[in-house]
Amino acid sequence: MTNPIASTDFDTVRAALADGSIDLDAIAGRFIDFKMAFDNSSDLGALRKKLLEENDRGESPDLDCLPSLKSDVLAACCFETGDATDPLKRWLNYRSQPNFVVEPLTAEIRTALGLNPRTKKLTFSIDCDGSKSCEITPRATNLLYRVLWPANENPKIDSADTMNSFWTTYREALRLSGQGRLRTCDIPYLADNTEQYRLEGDCGDQVDMLAYLTHTLGNFIPCFGCFNRDRYDPTKDYWDLTMLGIKEWYEEPSSPLRKVNPLNQGLLDQCRPWLESYAEEDVTGGEAWRQFVKANFLQPYFEEDSSTVRPFFKEHSFDHQLPASKEELLDCLLSMNAGIIARGNLMLYAITQSDKPERDELLPLVTPVTCEQLLEEVDNANASR
Repeated sequence: MTNPIASTDFDTVRAALADGSIDLDAIAGRFIDFKMAFDNSSDLGALRKKLLEENDRGESPDLDCLPSLKSDVLAACCFETGDATDPLKRWLNYRSQPNFVVEPLTAEIRTALGLNPRTKKLTFSIDCDGSKSCEITPRATNLLYRVLWPANENPKIDSADTMNSFWTTYREALRLSGQGRLRTCDIPYLADNTEQYRLEGDCGDQVDMLAYLTHTLGNFIPCFGCFNRDRYDPTKDYWDLTMLGIKEWYEEPSSPLRKVNPLNQGLLDQCRPWLESYAEEDVTGGEAWRQFVKANFLQPYFEEDSSTVRPFFKEHSFDHQLPASKEELLDCLLSMNAGIIARGNLMLYAITQSDKPERDELLPLVTPVTCEQLLEEVDNANASR
């Protein structure tokens, strides 16, 4: 029987999370939290320069012509991520980091980077998912997209997204526990007072797991730039709602949801080059949708019939975006964690079987499991079919 932490089946993973068969130790033994690439612990030593780099999709000037400045920028993006056994603290520390600003700029820097003489400063932001708006990202992120979604094979992908937002759900969890409505600007305070904002019981356990899983490979996806920027309000970053919206976009114009689905009120049409890039010539409708799902390893977000989106909790919809009770919250957390784990395993198996030259460098940056063990798991899974 397959170890549930290695399963690509959503129901198997979710049941194991619910009964405690999958805990934080099991997750850490399977997936690497990309936030650890920013850690400034001395034991990382010489690895530091290899763990962070300029974002492949970033819009800032290339720093390779100024090695000293590049080294300073990468060093400034390191911080104390927190004890590896405390993913909540690590997430709060990560989100509390200020942008790194280079100012004033010397004439030498402006000339080397081809900047306008009136440019006063350069700002560098960090992000684990490699979104277009960030300049510094883990090397694992760049390698992940190079292996699974090479830019030269699909030039319509110019950004990336962290699929399911930790902050949105954690903030709702705190509200449901009586902490009131917190804002993004409160995150540094939470980082300094984490124990006051730690949830207990099953919800607390699942929150800790989501804080870890949110920046593992199973929660990252390449996308079109404006989608990454504008999808929050319609979906609150929940990818069951996102899947529902994109699915309806691919379907025939007569679909009633095309008229009421908030993702279809302009945003997805702006993303048409990205969405249509997954469909082969003369392929439309349901078949184009299935190609999009397969290319992005999104099968865990669907029921077994491959056409019905799994809701994160029973009443989850565009009209009921956030969990409104502790029961809905726990269902939501279990579903989010199960989707990230199951999809992460699909991606691990795809990486393991890839012929891309970056594969062997990428694998140890995304999982502690050896390539040999992953290949054995693939063989066992194929044999059981």
